[in-house]
Amino acid sequence: MSIPGTLGNADGFVFSLKAPRFTTNRKVLAEAGGTIARFFAGGVMELKGKLGPINWQLTPTKAFDPTDFEAFLKLLPKEVEGRALRHVVEVRHDRCNQRLQGAQSSLGGGTAPAPLNESAERRPSRGPP
Repeated sequence: MSIPGTLGNADGFVFSLKAPRFTTNRKVLAEAGGTIARFFAGGVMELKGKLGPINWQLTPTKAFDPTDFEAFLKLLPKEVEGRALRHVVEVRHDRCNQRLQGAQSSLGGGTAPAPLNESAERRPSRGPP
C-alpha cells in the first residue's frame, strides 16, 4: 500500500479510518468478531505508524444493550502485529448516548465519554453553510 501525496509524509500526520459498516450494522454486535478480523487482515496494518484512530460507527437505530455493547468492545483488539491501536466508537442512538454519558468506558483506559453538548463544542467549525 502506498500513501499518496505529501500528507502521508507529513510529520505527525496519521490516517483515521472508518471501520466497515458490516461490523457495526448488525443486530448483535457481539457477533462481529470475524468481520473485525478480516478488516485488520485486509491491509490496514500496512499504514504502520500512519495508522490513527479507527472509528466504529453504530447505526442510529441501534438501541443500547449493555451486554452486547460490552462484548463488542472486548472484540476490538488493543494491538495488531505489535502495534497499539486506538478505537473510537460513534454512538448515534439518542437513548444510548444518554445512558453512556455518565458511564465509564471499558475501552481507552476507563475514561468516560464526553457529554453530547461538550463533544459538539470541541468539533472544529466548518465555516458558514
